Amino acid sequence: MRVGASILSGMLIGIACMASISAGGGVLGALFFPVGLIAIILLGLPLYTGRIGYISGPQEAKGLAAMLLLNMIGAGWVGLAYRLHHGEVSVIAQKLAKPLYIAFLDALLCGILIYAAVEGYRRSKSILAILFPIAAFVLIGAEHCVADAFYLAAGISAENILYSLLWLAAVVAGNTAGAIILNAAVNCKIGGEK
Repeated sequence: MRVGASILSGMLIGIACMASISAGGGVLGALFFPVGLIAIILLGLPLYTGRIGYISGPQEAKGLAAMLLLNMIGAGWVGLAYRLHHGEVSVIAQKLAKPLYIAFLDALLCGILIYAAVEGYRRSKSILAILFPIAAFVLIGAEHCVADAFYLAAGISAENILYSLLWLAAVVAGNTAGAIILNAAVNCKIGGEK
């Protein structure tokens, strides 16, 4: 387990969140957010959402769970730093207003698009393969568990902590399912011939 590298991956996602906020959100913010995953892929750093789609069995689950926790710690540190410097981020209230099943479904879409970006880059070695799927998930408001660790740290209030952890678990489940489903579909393990 590369502890420092996993934390750094989370920090890069947190920096991507900061870039998106600084750009004012919308299309411009969506175009700046992919800088995090681009840096992670080019540097070969471990990011849960970029790796979970490639899980080959239960023996890898423990390592991926640790990676996720470290990614979230890194993103959370950046979120706390952002909060101390800029004040609370209001977007988290809008995110937490989504029912758990909507958070799961939004995260499922994100997991699909993250897998598409990573696999697209593996096949093409083009940064555009990362840029467009990642910008798309930001633009449609899909949920990314590591980015949401940034937003929670940057904007959560004390009375929402327990619900926010349950909500974040739904996002993790959705990201995981989306990536695994697309990997299975791409490799013709579901819905068709090999």
